[in-house]
Amino acid sequence: MNLKKKFVIGAASLALVAGMGVAPAMAAPQPGDEIKFPDGGTFTRVFGDERIDTAIAVADRLNKDTEQSLKVAYLVSAGQNHMVDAATSGMLKDGLVFLVPQDKAGQLLLGATMKNKFSNVKKLVAIGGTSAVSDEAVANVKKMNANVTTTGRLEGKNRYETNVAVAKAAYKNNAGINRVYLTRGDNLVDALAAGSVADGPVLLVNHEGDLDPATVAYYQGLPKLNKGVVLGGQAALSDEQVNKLLKDIKLLDPWSYLKSTAERKAAVQAAAANYFGQDAWQRQQNSMPLKEKFEPKKLDSYDFFGQGATAAVAGTSKNPSDVNTNAVVTDTKKAFVGYKEPMTLLNKNMLVVTNKHVALQAALDVALRNAKAEKVKAAQLTSAPAGNNADAKLWQAVKDMYGLDPKAMQVVIKDGKISDSGAFEFDTDTQEITGLNDALFADVQAKLSDGGDWEKSKVYKVGAAQKSTLADTVYAVINADTDVVVGDAVTDKLIGVNWDALFNVMKDEQASMEKKTKEAKQALLDAVTAYYNGEGMKLLTGSGKGWSRLDGANRYETSALLAVYELQEGKYVNGSKVDPANGRVYLASGDDAHLIDSVVAGQLTDGPILLVPASGEIDKSVIQHLAYLKYKHTNLGTYMIGGKVAVSDEVRDEAVKALKHAKDYAGADSLGSVPAAPAKPYTTAPTLQAAATPAKDGTSVKIGEITNYAAVKALLEDKKGGPIAAADVKVTISAGSASDVSNKVSDVTVDLANGEIKAKIDSTATGSGKFKFQVTVKGYGDRSDTKATETEVTIAA
Repeated sequence: MNLKKKFVIGAASLALVAGMGVAPAMAAPQPGDEIKFPDGGTFTRVFGDERIDTAIAVADRLNKDTEQSLKVAYLVSAGQNHMVDAATSGMLKDGLVFLVPQDKAGQLLLGATMKNKFSNVKKLVAIGGTSAVSDEAVANVKKMNANVTTTGRLEGKNRYETNVAVAKAAYKNNAGINRVYLTRGDNLVDALAAGSVADGPVLLVNHEGDLDPATVAYYQGLPKLNKGVVLGGQAALSDEQVNKLLKDIKLLDPWSYLKSTAERKAAVQAAAANYFGQDAWQRQQNSMPLKEKFEPKKLDSYDFFGQGATAAVAGTSKNPSDVNTNAVVTDTKKAFVGYKEPMTLLNKNMLVVTNKHVALQAALDVALRNAKAEKVKAAQLTSAPAGNNADAKLWQAVKDMYGLDPKAMQVVIKDGKISDSGAFEFDTDTQEITGLNDALFADVQAKLSDGGDWEKSKVYKVGAAQKSTLADTVYAVINADTDVVVGDAVTDKLIGVNWDALFNVMKDEQASMEKKTKEAKQALLDAVTAYYNGEGMKLLTGSGKGWSRLDGANRYETSALLAVYELQEGKYVNGSKVDPANGRVYLASGDDAHLIDSVVAGQLTDGPILLVPASGEIDKSVIQHLAYLKYKHTNLGTYMIGGKVAVSDEVRDEAVKALKHAKDYAGADSLGSVPAAPAKPYTTAPTLQAAATPAKDGTSVKIGEITNYAAVKALLEDKKGGPIAAADVKVTISAGSASDVSNKVSDVTVDLANGEIKAKIDSTATGSGKFKFQVTVKGYGDRSDTKATETEVTIAA
């Protein structure tokens, strides 16, 4: 059923349809519209027969993602003349967005559909004035939906006032505003991709003349911001207009890969030493895998420009600022332990301690239950009970778990009343046991922990190691629970192993370390990604200070730039509610005729919106950022908004290809970079020097050398990302200027250690004959093959 068409159907029939739970039929998925990739992730086309149906399909997706928690439905005009009002609705993150049909029958059917598919919606809010969405249209939608109890409208006298009204509703009392996005008021295309931003309003600005007073007043009432973004280039919104509001614009270039190769290499080294630890990293080789061979899942198995150290250093530093990538660290106190190995050790320890704690807890639960059943009284626990009764078993179970001294456990009774319950809790009237004194256990743990009175007390001992504090024991090597014994006692408080404190502190440390390890590993992956990257397009351009501009070559590139900016600087409202976090991307039409699909996509706030054409090739910046997102998140969920007219199968197939083969795309592991510029020669070309009259006796003799070999080698290894091989420095022999003997020269080799060039010269060669040699250094990354100037050799007489 098509919501856009007019239906010859009565209201009573519509009510019957609604009562039966029947919704308008959405278009059936076609082959290629729903794909699961072998390595993880999915591609799904979200669409209906017409734009109104597509909006319902998109709202349905959001409704499921938010577990039907959204209770507001925003009604926007499906008409082309009111699309600017519709576009501004992308700021609203607390409800679903629906396109309202122009005809009454369609409006009634929309209401019936909402009742059945979106029963959680209790309020309707129209966006724009009555010329955009009439009161009658709202009433018709409400008429068929008994779940709706209230209606409202966000409007102004013009698009700018409506935009401000929506901004105020989206960010009530200016809460959550970290930056402001500006876009041209009479051309909504740049605003569409901003539908997914969640850290500030998108304001429409007049492209010429005076700014609308509503926009100026709203901006002046915002908190003093130091962050803002202009969407589009000068042609879209000039500096002159922007400066009327913001006063200045700046060049913001957060793309780490625009740094020099040396800086990117240093960043890799620092990130690797931080993640692996100083010792593990500095014993790695001074190399890195080739870009085409690198696999993120095998990150732990690679070298990252280590120092080739041979001696192990048992580092003890827990301070990341101790990382030193400029020299081999031998001082154990200065060698940062990193995150990878401590995390592995912690996981092993946690398994042992958890098993022990579970067993002790089970025994304690049984002992307490039996003590309650036997109605053990306080008087029985004024000292360690003898025998094997319930009171003695409970005493022993508490001691086994908490390692408490009897003086800390015992009950004190004065004048027939309990003055100190020790490790237990009792009924005040019957003095029968009711539980354990958790406050005492928590106090002991707090005193043993960092900042506590006993934090330096070495109450544990693991194996043959020295006695250790609670904090240090967490990272001791615990192979079995029998390895852990008591260390120093705390007078009148502790005489045994406090397993509960060890378990609790280790559990908290594991959670904290897991987060830090994940962040350190991602930082290394990001540094590697930046290193492999060549120089790409600038993200932001402009001049001055304070604000920045996203200036794409076209609307598609601007959407890609915004996606990158959001990834680095902003956030997604529901990004944490999907798996993986922030692991979604939406593709919507950037063609003027189908922009409404991009409008409704703005309500999907867990990933960026990338604009694609209705047909033809996807802009390179978009396709490469799409590939990057799949490269970064193997389980990326990709959703294409709109049917085949809005986005053709041709465009769909190109997007799917990029997702399937993300790793193979140039720039896929960079943040949306355009194709690399043509490769250039190395900044330092090899210089050659001929040997003096090499012998012609058929043995390998020196014929020349690369005089600046150290510099050439360093550049080559830097670009290659690893040690050089024989194929990287190629020598060619050519005819000499006179008495040519080039055909007598063979077996040419280059000593990769010092740049010395050797060859065999046949003994039949003409004495004092000549030949020329040339060296070509292989290009890598953004560098092309670089040749030396030919140099002539005169052999022995």
